[in-house]
Amino acid sequence: MKRKFFRYFGGFIKRQERWLNRMAAKGYRLVGTSQVFYVFKPCEPNEYEYRVEFAAGKTHWDREEYRQFLHSLGYKTFWKNINLYLSLGKVRVRPWAEGMGKLAVSPGSYGKELLIVEKKQDGKPFELRTSLADQIKYYRTLRNAWIFTGTPGLVLILAVAAGWLPKSVITIVGGVCLALLGIIPGINYSIALKTSLQEQHIHE
Repeated sequence: MKRKFFRYFGGFIKRQERWLNRMAAKGYRLVGTSQVFYVFKPCEPNEYEYRVEFAAGKTHWDREEYRQFLHSLGYKTFWKNINLYLSLGKVRVRPWAEGMGKLAVSPGSYGKELLIVEKKQDGKPFELRTSLADQIKYYRTLRNAWIFTGTPGLVLILAVAAGWLPKSVITIVGGVCLALLGIIPGINYSIALKTSLQEQHIHE
């Protein structure tokens, strides 16, 4: 019997990954995702394990190529939205992304910022980024994405402070919330990036 769970993790990808693995440990296998829901069906406890990858920085073709590569390794994948970025209809702007990945449309990469990867437990390591260089590039992309996400909130706060917008509780609270939405995950990934860069320096 399938079970549906509502969850929202914002920019905290590792938190989502840990939750999926806790569900697998309890005997639930992911079988589908939607805008705000995760669908599971019963399985043996610890039969599967999960990794969650931020893939929004890649172009649509690079993402599909990467996904097919994972399938060739025997992994199963699911797309998941993360609810990021400025949006106009079904177009999202990503100035920090690579090449054509700077613009997401539907159909395409719109609403498919996260790639959830499933592997059957076999006792072997399950890592998607095996080199330190890949890890540094990954955290840099995440940091830039979230800084961009928080920028509209900071602009709103500055506009109110400068007198360009009327001072109201809604405007100030809205600006603070928008800013924090990007700043908090941005700080988290800045720390992860700094740690990876320090590790690279040690190995050099």
